[in-house]
Amino acid sequence: MGAALTLDSVLPMELIPPSRGFDTTRRLPNLRTRVEHILRKSRRSPSLERRTMSRWPLPVLLELRPLAREVPEALAIELVVVGKDLSESGIGFFHDRPIPYRRGVVTFHPGDGAPLAVEVDLSWCRFTRMGWYESGGRLIRVVDEPALA
Repeated sequence: MGAALTLDSVLPMELIPPSRGFDTTRRLPNLRTRVEHILRKSRRSPSLERRTMSRWPLPVLLELRPLAREVPEALAIELVVVGKDLSESGIGFFHDRPIPYRRGVVTFHPGDGAPLAVEVDLSWCRFTRMGWYESGGRLIRVVDEPALA
């Protein structure tokens, strides 16, 4: 493994601007200790990684809707989801309510081109402590005409 990650490597003390009414000499060491603890706990060992494909961060809003043939109209809710990560074969995202279908279409809206709609087999979902859901699945195919999917 590489060198230990410390708050000094992220934000050196000399870059922290002085603030009015805040005693950095007394409070900052405790803050630094807590943030370093969070950074250490958030680092995963490479041996814990189960995926075989590289993933890229995907911090964008996406549209998710069910395949037309997948669910009855009453359950056909469309959601705006927050992208988490993307690989050549899968996607992960966050959402604020349960998804009542297994197959959906995720639509990307790149700033420089036409939207891209992709069918997704949603294979996992996890409820987070913050009241959101985290889900993901396998990319199946590009949907040429999203309205007909």
